[in-house]
Amino acid sequence: MSKNWFNELNADTTGMEARLAVDDDQKFEEGQVRFTLQKFKLQFYARQMVEQERQQHGSNYLKFAIFNEMFPSFPFIMGASRLRNLPIIRNGRTLAKTPVDYEVHRDSASTEPARFKNFGRVPFQCAYQYFYDKASTDDDGRKVCLTFPRKGFLRGMCIHNDSSEEHWTSGLSWVYKMPNGSRIYVQPYSALLDAIHKNGRGWRPD
Repeated sequence: MSKNWFNELNADTTGMEARLAVDDDQKFEEGQVRFTLQKFKLQFYARQMVEQERQQHGSNYLKFAIFNEMFPSFPFIMGASRLRNLPIIRNGRTLAKTPVDYEVHRDSASTEPARFKNFGRVPFQCAYQYFYDKASTDDDGRKVCLTFPRKGFLRGMCIHNDSSEEHWTSGLSWVYKMPNGSRIYVQPYSALLDAIHKNGRGWRPD
């Protein structure tokens, strides 16, 4: 993967507020990438990744797209989104967009009972489905994971499709069975990384 697909969602926005929202998206993603690199003691790759991102896309931010290319053995194709200015699409039709200052904890559609009544309209599920569809065009057997900010979770939460539960850790996670029978999981991002890391006995780059 070589693109940040969420930039495309923001491509039609105008004005300073929207530009600041895109900048916030990139800063959030960079923070998540740095946290991931630090977890696996790979910080020394950061400069190389930024240079590669600059050459390919003219950006000076760390992006998961470059992380995915550089570490193809990592068990997930990674993405990140603050879920701002996000189209809520159902049956191929855009129903609405999230505001440019969107926050999950203030969204009544993302809390119980609304989330259980209509999970298909929850913004982080819509964002995940969009990201999953794009990531699947480069399917190499890896699972797909999207991180997003959530008040109360220092490193945000994530939504992924590791139905094998290979990277499972104790603690609370939400499990959703989709209409096609597949399952997706929502949990703190730091918990997922802990499960992949396994106290230093887990994943290491090839």
